[in-house]
Amino acid sequence: MGEDGNSFKVNLIKQDDGGSPIRHYLIKYRVKHSAEWKPEMRLPSSSDHVILKALDWNAEYEVYVIAENQQGKSKPAHYAFRTSAQPTIIPATLGCPAASSPFVLWLISAAALLLLC
Repeated sequence: MGEDGNSFKVNLIKQDDGGSPIRHYLIKYRVKHSAEWKPEMRLPSSSDHVILKALDWNAEYEVYVIAENQQGKSKPAHYAFRTSAQPTIIPATLGCPAASSPFVLWLISAAALLLLC
């Protein structure tokens, strides 16, 4: 899983090229059971991975990787994975650096003064 949680790195493992160098890789992917595929990506033969970005949270994906050379296209390699659930956001508290900025502290002081008057 990628650093942002909704990306995924797919490693491209070199296989037997049948005596003809691989020209490029074709990658296509979709949410599993969806009729709509994401746009196909074409990667140079020197690539060793691809990062799929902006994926849906908590979704199962399927990926097909095809190598193409002068002899034609390989049978697709199939990968499946699930992205993580979307993280929840915790609001800033007094112990948080965001809540200790001068403006926030002034705002809290002003509110406390108003309550005391």
